[in-house]
Amino acid sequence: MEVRLSGIDDARVLVLFNKFAIGRTSRVGLVKDASNGLVTLEAWLNCLKHLNYVPEKMDEADAIEIFRSFRQASLNLGFFRSSLQMIVRKIAQSDLVKERRKRFSHFEQMQNRQLLRELDDEVSSRDRLVKMKDRFYKADATFRNLMEERKKKLTERLAYLKQKHDDQIRHVEAYRERIEEEKRLKAEKKKEIHRELMEKLARDKEQQAAINQFQQAVKEDLKMRHLEQVARSQEYKRSKLMAKLEKKAKVPLEMASHKAAFREEQAMDHFHWKIQKDKLEVVKADLRWKGKLVGLPKELESYSVLRSFLHNQKLNACLDDLSPELPPVQEGEWIPGRVEKDLISSYKLFLSPDSGQCTLRIELKLLQGLADVYVGNGTLPFPTQQEYHWSSCGLGAKRLAIQFFDHHFMLGYFYISVLGTKNAFQSCCEYELRWDCRKLQSPLAEVGDMSKTH
Repeated sequence: MEVRLSGIDDARVLVLFNKFAIGRTSRVGLVKDASNGLVTLEAWLNCLKHLNYVPEKMDEADAIEIFRSFRQASLNLGFFRSSLQMIVRKIAQSDLVKERRKRFSHFEQMQNRQLLRELDDEVSSRDRLVKMKDRFYKADATFRNLMEERKKKLTERLAYLKQKHDDQIRHVEAYRERIEEEKRLKAEKKKEIHRELMEKLARDKEQQAAINQFQQAVKEDLKMRHLEQVARSQEYKRSKLMAKLEKKAKVPLEMASHKAAFREEQAMDHFHWKIQKDKLEVVKADLRWKGKLVGLPKELESYSVLRSFLHNQKLNACLDDLSPELPPVQEGEWIPGRVEKDLISSYKLFLSPDSGQCTLRIELKLLQGLADVYVGNGTLPFPTQQEYHWSSCGLGAKRLAIQFFDHHFMLGYFYISVLGTKNAFQSCCEYELRWDCRKLQSPLAEVGDMSKTH
């Protein structure tokens, strides 16, 4: 990047160069192309004189030295411009030096005035010292008189203090004799107390020996009672174990009878199932003709489902997905969620006919804030008490579990809604949600569990 000269722009530099340059093929002053011109030393000095730089602002020797620093007999436009930059910088530096010298001379004048003031103060101080000399002589005489009078008073004071010291010594000796007498009496009293203490310790030792003997007898008695109690406890456990073994021996017989009854019931169910299977095609055709089986999933086409559909008008709401856009929830999987205050976050799940009658268990783990949970197969977008099972989480609770069971609904779509409740400290609720389905056990399974416990 080109640097502009202080006070001289590029156009003026070019004009000066064309004015003082000597062309290679032309005479002085007729150079039209700056690239073909050169400036000699004489033209260089004439240019500086034309600019009033030499000899007003700098010496001619310095200008010649700057010209020769390029080691060229003649300067082209680039060297000419660089040399002008050096001249301008040197002139600015010399002006700065002159300004600083001027300031330094001003500081010297201020320092000289300060020295003159200090000299005047010193002369006036010396005059004051001469005037105070007589006062010091007079004060010296007065001081001697005062010292003599003070010496006299000190002599009298020393005599008084010596008398007082002798009185204090006599008082201290009397006090010392009194202290020694008190120490002697205290030692005698201490010996008496020690003798009484030793006698008391001897009596306590005899009493402790008697107590130890009594405690030993009590411990032996307690030990005998404990052994008797342990024997009674072992006898009770033995009798209880024998009764349990006798009861356990009867379990296989009861198990065999339960299995026989269950096999008989299963055979009867299989017989009725064969009869119902023959009727299934007739019922399907009738329902298709009436338009009640439109949109039913293929896995739900069983006789038990159709029978429930015929006897329960509300089952159609369970089989239809009322909100296809809601995210489905997989069984046993924790799903993180976040809901703002007074807003609802909804999910859906589907129970297949393979589940049979079961208990739906929904678990909500609160990470932040409070929430209410609604579970049901309602048809309204906002949960209501009539169609939803409602549960609320108390203040400070971190986990909420819901057990949901309905005899009328064994399959279909269910909806879970999480409502962010009001909290004075938090504006949203963060949680994790999961669900699982537990089948109701058959009587045979209950008998098997009972045999395991026995």
